[in-house]
Amino acid sequence: MQPAPVRCAPQWLRGLLSEELFDVCVAHPGERKNDKNHFCVDCAAALCRHCLPHEHAHDVLQIRKYRQVRIQQKLYPSYRE
Repeated sequence: MQPAPVRCAPQWLRGLLSEELFDVCVAHPGERKNDKNHFCVDCAAALCRHCLPHEHAHDVLQIRKYRQVRIQQKLYPSYRE
């Protein structure tokens, strides 16, 4: 029997987890809404909305944060029945 292949996290995921998201963008300190809430997968860097036009050919994720997360019963059924 062969051992299961070892799976490693992609490099961009490590970058995403190490970034300080929602901080003020140092490249655009005087702009409104300059919090870093985007992440460029290709550059592995956090971006603000003003940095986005420079990343048009890259894969960019928008990061959202919520104060409260609600778990839906239909998605997570109860096993106590």
